[in-house]
Amino acid sequence: MGQIKLSNAEFNLDAPSFTDQETLGLAGGIYKRRWFDLGQFSDLQCAVSYYERGARGPLGEDAYTQINAAFMQDLITGAYMQDLLARAGDDPAKHQNQAMELRQRIVQELTATNDWWNVATRAEALFGLRRYEEAMAVLTQQERPEAWKLEATTRQLATLAHLQEERPLENPAIRNFFVTLLPQSPEAIQSVFVGKVGLALSGGGFRASFFHLGLLARLAELDVLRQVEVLSCVSGGSIVGACYWLKLRQRLKESAPLSRESYVQIVQELIEHFQRAVGFDLRGGVQPPKWTLVRRVLVKGEQGALDPEQVASALERDFYRPLLPGSGTLEMHELPFTPKDHDEKLAGPGDFNPVQHNWLRRDKVPVLILNATTVNTGHGWQFTPTWMGESPWSIHGAADSVPRLQWFWYQPAAGWHMSLSRAVAASACVPGVFSPLNLQAPYKDPDLRVQLVDGGVYDNQGTVSLLASNCNVLLVSDAAGQLLLQLQPSAGWAGLGKYAVRSMDTLMERIRQANYGDLSARLLSGLLRGLMFVHMKDGLDADPIPLDFPTDEYIVRRSILSPSGVR
Repeated sequence: MGQIKLSNAEFNLDAPSFTDQETLGLAGGIYKRRWFDLGQFSDLQCAVSYYERGARGPLGEDAYTQINAAFMQDLITGAYMQDLLARAGDDPAKHQNQAMELRQRIVQELTATNDWWNVATRAEALFGLRRYEEAMAVLTQQERPEAWKLEATTRQLATLAHLQEERPLENPAIRNFFVTLLPQSPEAIQSVFVGKVGLALSGGGFRASFFHLGLLARLAELDVLRQVEVLSCVSGGSIVGACYWLKLRQRLKESAPLSRESYVQIVQELIEHFQRAVGFDLRGGVQPPKWTLVRRVLVKGEQGALDPEQVASALERDFYRPLLPGSGTLEMHELPFTPKDHDEKLAGPGDFNPVQHNWLRRDKVPVLILNATTVNTGHGWQFTPTWMGESPWSIHGAADSVPRLQWFWYQPAAGWHMSLSRAVAASACVPGVFSPLNLQAPYKDPDLRVQLVDGGVYDNQGTVSLLASNCNVLLVSDAAGQLLLQLQPSAGWAGLGKYAVRSMDTLMERIRQANYGDLSARLLSGLLRGLMFVHMKDGLDADPIPLDFPTDEYIVRRSILSPSGVR
């Protein structure tokens, strides 16, 4: 299955003689994370195998490998895994019995202590055995731990509850258990059972921006926006997504908690602001005369007709600074904030952190991710209010040997910083139309000149960043331009450029469909708890073009309107 290298010595984890419990538990944890990130059944099998082998050893202080082995055994026998197990010649009943035996062993043999992980293990073992009242009794013996420990425990227990019941919170015993685990925290209970919600706003220029405004308005009406924990934006989606995030930021700083009507009002004000900003004609303001365009490309050797730095200045002036009054450039590292209703009694001492504290909140503070593409590596580059770079979680190491440009928290004194408007400009930097945005990044290689272009080159839907952020409920607003029927493709020299563009559009369409297929498979496998994928052809079916000679014909009768109400 795999190998791990520690202390300059190589250990073969697959060797029967290898029994180091801690290492096997770590390997199980790595493959567990890989399963949740990549959705490969082989990773799930590896996690089960390593945890199970580690569980043969002593329980220790908290039975870490044993309780995780039981959890993974249940996970691999979930409803969606039965067929895969059968094809692999594996018996689901064997895994179910092993999970029950491990939990029985923990209940009978683990020495009780006041350490949280010991308490959590004993409570989870009883919960997995459906002995809910006894599990509650264990919890009442322990004070509330740090927020991150409580979150890790609660999310695993919520996943286990979903494996036991289709609608777990309708079972009074399960609901009472979680109320005991999270007293006075109904928002946290809802968060862990709904899942971590991510919203992706795709690329597609200003067409996409206005498409996303409509979707944001509808989500506000449905009172869904308050659940969004990660906002991943690309190109035209970045332009409008950053505006929405700034407006929400101001409201949460001033008057949280928010009502449904508050979110409706925020989006309505956003629409009005965006229409005014677009009225200043961003492209017209930065597009030079034709002779200057020719000179930029042919004489100066620029890689695009337009300058992304001028676009960044226009975005700052017309779109972003009016939403956050003040002077100077809006820097990404200056954007983090503490919402007015942040409760330190629940979250614990320290600064507000959306990654750590959102699950405790009713009105989430979405992590803003602006996606670009690195020309040098072909990887996705992310800007957030706290860090930038190429995230390791968005790269498939087994299939990609190109070095990754390290991500890190902003360090302005070291030259590692970025303005909001430049980050958006990089995300919307369409190759050929714009020159790449040059990033003066303090990497150790003096020959490295980082160039960033449109995030749609790498992931036009923005879903990679959502999956890398552990989102398991995905709302995707896909306003990407999509192929239409072309009856007579252009020919000759005049059609050469159109032919090349059509080929690229076909490639992008294929990638879009593959992305949708990947997300659908994740939903079917249980990796995702929910998926909304709204695109510009949604519900608009097409009939095949018939041949010109008699064949078996059929008639498909459809409603005049699509499911979305489009004629």
